[in-house]
Amino acid sequence: MSAIRPRLRVHVCPVGFEEDRIVIPISELKADRVYLITKSGEDLAKDAVQRIITALKSQKLEPTVVCCDIHDLEECFCTISEILYREALEGNDVYVNVSSGTNILCIAGTMACMMWGGVPYYVIPKTYAPRGEPLHLGVKRIFELPRYRIFPPRRELISILGFISSKNRTVSHSELIAFLKSQGLIKTENEKLTRPSQSEYQQLENNFLRELRDERGYVVETGETRAKRVHLAEEGKTALRMFGFLVRS
Repeated sequence: MSAIRPRLRVHVCPVGFEEDRIVIPISELKADRVYLITKSGEDLAKDAVQRIITALKSQKLEPTVVCCDIHDLEECFCTISEILYREALEGNDVYVNVSSGTNILCIAGTMACMMWGGVPYYVIPKTYAPRGEPLHLGVKRIFELPRYRIFPPRRELISILGFISSKNRTVSHSELIAFLKSQGLIKTENEKLTRPSQSEYQQLENNFLRELRDERGYVVETGETRAKRVHLAEEGKTALRMFGFLVRS
């Protein structure tokens, strides 16, 4: 019998100009794995990142550096969400430091925790540093923030949004049914039928379109009855950008 793999304590830490507020909690909370989120390309915080990496290596940790546009909320949310989602699938506990990066990164980290069940924590520093040094020195207190759950759209819905987007045009109900059948998401009663059955249209409406259109506002329909065409609303385009990793992973 194979041994049960222990749950890892994973820390996700946005990096700005903080060092102690990242390194000390990782040590005190006994992290097993660390992700450092930083800006793509050249960045003023690059030296801070290198010092943090050196400090973590002294704790026998090899942090993973993940780059994104730290001023883009959607990209920050997607970057952190993908880490949380992947680690949760492995059964690990994920903690997100929401005090160490840009405001956008901290907001994105809090949102991602609410969505994927991570634990956001905030670090109160001991002192403010002199000008030109890291923003804060030492750590006075670490505390978890309240956890309020919000729930992501179903993977199947994101898959439909991806299909519509890939066509770069409006799509018909029959095209959606064919796609869903290819994914095993619609039950068919008679494989010999060349056109979708009434049951398949009902499944499309009841199981997918109603939520996409009425509850979430991700798609818009034009036309009447079975001649209706479907295209992405702005909310749907945003959802595909933020949750597209669900159908890529």
